[in-house]
Amino acid sequence: MSKLIKWGLLAILAVAILIKVSLWLSVRSIMNDAIAQASPFMTLSYQGITSSFDGKVGVEGIKVQVPMLNDEFRIRHAELKFKSLGELLSFKERLAEGKFPEQMSVSLKGLEVDVHGAFMEMVQQEPEEADLASAWSSVACGSSRQIGVDDLLEMGYRTLETDAEFSYLFQPGAQTLALNLTADVRDMGDYRLNLSLANMSEKPGDLRVNPPRMSALVVEVNDNQYQRKIGSYCAGKLGQSDEQYLETSIKHLDQSLRAQRIALAPEVLSALKDYYKDPQSLRIELRPTEGATLDGLQFFEAKDVVAMLRPVVLINQQVVEPLAFSWVDPKAAPVSHAEELVRAEGEDAVAKDPRYDFVDVRSLPDHAGKRLQFITYEGTYYQGVLHKVENGKVFLTVQMGTGSAEMFLRLEKIDKVRVLF
Repeated sequence: MSKLIKWGLLAILAVAILIKVSLWLSVRSIMNDAIAQASPFMTLSYQGITSSFDGKVGVEGIKVQVPMLNDEFRIRHAELKFKSLGELLSFKERLAEGKFPEQMSVSLKGLEVDVHGAFMEMVQQEPEEADLASAWSSVACGSSRQIGVDDLLEMGYRTLETDAEFSYLFQPGAQTLALNLTADVRDMGDYRLNLSLANMSEKPGDLRVNPPRMSALVVEVNDNQYQRKIGSYCAGKLGQSDEQYLETSIKHLDQSLRAQRIALAPEVLSALKDYYKDPQSLRIELRPTEGATLDGLQFFEAKDVVAMLRPVVLINQQVVEPLAFSWVDPKAAPVSHAEELVRAEGEDAVAKDPRYDFVDVRSLPDHAGKRLQFITYEGTYYQGVLHKVENGKVFLTVQMGTGSAEMFLRLEKIDKVRVLF
C-alpha cells in the first residue's frame, strides 16, 4: 500500500513537472515565433519566462526596438492569466478552432516609453482635421492647441511608466463580451475602461456580417495629476493666475465643442469647471437603448440623443444634472446658454437642417424612400430608410456597423415617427 501511494505521488509530481515544462516550452515557442515574424521591422528581446499551476504564464524584461523610428519601449513583466490551468491549456485549442477564448487577462508591469521618442510624437501629434475627440483634448496654451511632446518635456515628463491590465470574459451562450482595461500612469492618473457588448459571436469572422451591439460603456479617471499640470503649465504660458486660466479653459472648451456643433448646457459646463479646478474623479457611463444608432446621432434631436445614450456623469463623486446639450451652427454667433438648453418638446428651439418632423403613423406609406426615425412604445429608437408598409409591417434599411441591414417593425409597436424633410 505504501509503495502504491509513493508511486502515485511520484506520478502526480511527474505530470506536474511535465505540464510546467510544456507551458515553458509553449511560451518560449510563441516568443521565438513572434521574434522571427517581427524581425523585418522590429527587434524583440526578453530575459526570462515564468509559469505557474494557477493558470499564469509570464515574460520578463521585454524590449521592443523599431529601427525605422529609432525608438523603443520596455516592459518589466508581462503576464497572461486565466481562471485555471484548464482554461490556459484550452487557449490555443479555441484559437485553432477560430473561436474567441472564453476568458483571458493580460497584465503589464513597468511599461516604459520615452517622451522624446517617435512613439510619443505619433500619439501626441495634432490631428489634421478637428473632431469631437480633439475638441475635448484641445487646450488654450499659447501657440499650442494640443499638448505635444515639447509641452510634455517642459511639464517635466521624461519617461511615461504604466502598470496596466486588460481582461475580458466571453459567454458564448448569452453572446456577451465584457472588456475591462485599467492603467495606472505614473504622475498622470488612474484610468479605467469597461465595455460590454451584446450579440457577440464566438467566431471573429462573423463580426463583419453581424457586428455586436454596445450595451454599456464606463470611462473613469481618478487623481488626474495630468490635468493639474496642464492647468499650471498653460496658465504660466498665458501669464494668467489659476483662477483666470480656469475661466479661459472653460471658454476654450465651449468654443471647441461649438465648432463640432455641440453646445453644452450651463450646468454641465459649470460641473466641468469644478472638475478643472479640482480633478479628483470623473466617471462617464453610457447605456444605449437596444435600437440606438450610434453612427447617425447627428440626425436626431439633442434630447433624443440623450434619451438613446442614457448617459450618467459623476464629477468628484457628484452626479451632474441635468445632462443636456443642443445642436448649434458652428458659424453662428454664440447665444445665451439659457436659449440652448434641451427642454420639453414644445420649448425646443427651431431645428436646423436637416429637419425631422413628426408624422402620423398611418401616413407611413406616403413616405417611402425617405429617412425616418421610429420610436416604439418600449422606448426603443430606430433610424433608417423606409421601403414599404405591407401586412402590418414596416420594412426599412438600417445602419449596422460599417454596413447596412434589412429589418421590419410591426405597426402596432410604433409610437411615434419623424420624417426627414
